[in-house]
Amino acid sequence: MFMNKNRLEAFSDGVIAIVITLLVLNLKVPKTPSIYEIWKIRESLITYISSFIFIIVIWQSHHQFLYLAKSISDSAVWTNNFWLFYLTFSPLVTYKISEFPTKIWPAFSYSIVYFMWGLSYGILTKTLVKASGEDSKLQKIISKDKRSKFSLLVNIFIFIGIFFWPPFVIIGRLIISAIWAIPYGKIGKYN
Repeated sequence: MFMNKNRLEAFSDGVIAIVITLLVLNLKVPKTPSIYEIWKIRESLITYISSFIFIIVIWQSHHQFLYLAKSISDSAVWTNNFWLFYLTFSPLVTYKISEFPTKIWPAFSYSIVYFMWGLSYGILTKTLVKASGEDSKLQKIISKDKRSKFSLLVNIFIFIGIFFWPPFVIIGRLIISAIWAIPYGKIGKYN
């Protein structure tokens, strides 16, 4: 199977747009326009913001990777779909943790979904590097990037932390988002 990388990118963008729409539809609506009512829905707002930021940061990174990829292999298409599969669980776990912010299992499920999404993103990255070649711009950038290892360490702390204080999962997710918000550097220097 041959697929143009622009087509893969467009499909991914469509799925991401739907997921973000579902995220916002899960937000609770304040009963009246007051600070007190907004305060009452703070868990919903905080989990929405955390999930939205993470999705946008990884979406931007996904665009950089596809820009740098020389070609798309069949396995890259399937690993991209695997990545999107975990992404589609985001609205569900975001809603559950906003409903039950101090319960372990919603926090654990939120953590697992985002961890698996990150893991599948790592697999996608390796697949894109393999399809592009070991001397590609993508390989040069990935070989110098240490964020995946640091993110794994933070995820381990998240898994442990949620058993002591379940809202820690949101703080950990924001830390991982901050790590990935840092761009890959000057892409042009790898031309």
